[in-house]
Amino acid sequence: MQLIESIRELSLEEIRDIYNRYLYNDFPFDERKPLDRIEKSMRDGQYICLGAWDKDGNFLAYAFFVVIGRNVLLDYYAVVQKYRGTGIGTSFLPQAASKTDAECLIIEIEDPGSAMIRKKASHAKNAGISIFAPAVSYRMCMPTLLVSITCSWNTPSERLTLPG
Repeated sequence: MQLIESIRELSLEEIRDIYNRYLYNDFPFDERKPLDRIEKSMRDGQYICLGAWDKDGNFLAYAFFVVIGRNVLLDYYAVVQKYRGTGIGTSFLPQAASKTDAECLIIEIEDPGSAMIRKKASHAKNAGISIFAPAVSYRMCMPTLLVSITCSWNTPSERLTLPG
């Protein structure tokens, strides 16, 4: 199992590299913001980009957040392909969230029936984040951080069922 040795803010050069090398392949075209918009938002203090490395300097994962007042919205979050399934994602999410110093982390889930969404929610649960599911809105609580998940789907009575 790869262990995260360090998490830090990314430079503009690193963001460009991660966008072109990883994010471009990790997210579909219609979900990718143009790189110049991410760069401008970062320069304006409205965006935080974090990366994780192991003790040997291998890049493991990234998380990009939109700053909304004293809150952040998780915009992009992925583990490098060869490290997926090793626990990096579960470990990285709460660590990255705490590095933002935000009062609230907002995570948007678009289709709770999707296997990918269930997997992401499962990662959050495995990271020690409790999920409370009143109808359409999800709130996740961590010791020093409140995490909200907004779900939108056709039938409001549907519920996201997590494994375990």
